[in-house]
Amino acid sequence: MFHDGDAPSPTAEDQLVFYLGSPELVESVAARLRSAGFESVVAPNPYWQRTGAVRFVDPDGYSAVLSPETW
Repeated sequence: MFHDGDAPSPTAEDQLVFYLGSPELVESVAARLRSAGFESVVAPNPYWQRTGAVRFVDPDGYSAVLSPETW
């Protein structure tokens, strides 16, 4: 149980990565997230920008990254 001030807080590297396997699928999922009101943001790690990934941050500050690569 957390006490006031003890709740974990996200860092720039706290992220859930979805390896979707294609740029087209990344854009399709990203478009659906944007239409639901989420905005994509620039990832602090330049690796994600080089690979064509798209990053979203939830209201709690945690990130979801949509990667066109495969796992």
